[in-house]
Amino acid sequence: MKSHFLDEPLEDVVILASDIFKTVEDQQTIDQFFLYKSYIFNAKFDKLNAQILLENLRKYKTRKNGERRDIIDGLKGAIDFLYADEKIKPEKLEEYTAGLVGVLQKTSEI
Repeated sequence: MKSHFLDEPLEDVVILASDIFKTVEDQQTIDQFFLYKSYIFNAKFDKLNAQILLENLRKYKTRKNGERRDIIDGLKGAIDFLYADEKIKPEKLEEYTAGLVGVLQKTSEI
């Protein structure tokens, strides 16, 4: 953990790391803290604790899923528009469908 926060005092890093490993049982959640580090560790370092990090992760996932839902709705609308047009171009349909599938895959990862 110290390698992620070289500018922070070692004592603060140890205190936070201890709180994280006592509070958060799921290793995947801990990994997500560091995967989305800039969104999760978004307060003064010595003011953070495991509960704040968990809440920040929850808010981040909610926001990203909302953004992806908006993208999906836009792609679905574009596909619906293509179906409404009598002259559907197969390459456009494939393009929008591939975009929709890509966003859905990212959403399932979060």
